[in-house]
Amino acid sequence: MKKTMLVLGTLLLAIGSFSQTKSGKFNTNYMQVGKWNVENRKFEFEDEVKVNLIITMTDSKVWIDDNANTNLTILKDAGTIKKDEYTSRAWDCLDEKKRKCNLLIAKYNDGQRILSIMYNNLCFRYYVSNSRIDNF
Repeated sequence: MKKTMLVLGTLLLAIGSFSQTKSGKFNTNYMQVGKWNVENRKFEFEDEVKVNLIITMTDSKVWIDDNANTNLTILKDAGTIKKDEYTSRAWDCLDEKKRKCNLLIAKYNDGQRILSIMYNNLCFRYYVSNSRIDNF
């Protein structure tokens, strides 16, 4: 019984920890595509597009139910950034075509949650419509 309680307590602690878990299912109703501007050294994003997608995450995979059947394999944790207006976490990944990319989840103080998939010259930004993305 003590062992079960210890395992349960450890599991709950891991689930509640910002740095320990990123699993869940998230809805997204808007997305943007950004292209890298070499001169300005940043992504320039097109207007938001209305979508109805589900993003599913586990500790090692991410699936997006889009036309491309996007799926990422998470290779390693790339770190956490804490700023006054947001906290973000990044991972190095491979996509379904074995291309290197970065997954970034940003949690803003105003409640907005954004999941981004970044390649060298392209970025796909998904606006999460439910707040269960807190645990990443």
